[in-house]
Amino acid sequence: MRAAYERGDRDKYYEFNRALHEAIVRGSGNGELIQLYASMNARIAALRYLGEMSESEWADGMRDHEKILEVLQARNAKAIGSLLRTHLRDKFTHLVRSGFVDQEDEDAVSFVEKESA
Repeated sequence: MRAAYERGDRDKYYEFNRALHEAIVRGSGNGELIQLYASMNARIAALRYLGEMSESEWADGMRDHEKILEVLQARNAKAIGSLLRTHLRDKFTHLVRSGFVDQEDEDAVSFVEKESA
């Protein structure tokens, strides 16, 4: 993932990104989450390409993923929960700024607030 980022290869970066997200979801053992992620993955993938990240957002995302991997390897459940909630909020903010999610969308806002609690 880091090598793809350093080369500026967004396609390869997104492949690694998707694989990381899928591994985290599968590793949760939460059947409902696995099913939800599978059903939303096509929409998520489209938004990744349509909602192009700025260079600073991409750098932030790379740092997020490295921290997430580090904390997963350390098996620090409390820290991973906090990091994933922050990552989710940041992605929601990006989608709002890109115009793909309306900040007034009660379902989306409710979901992010619930996950952030």
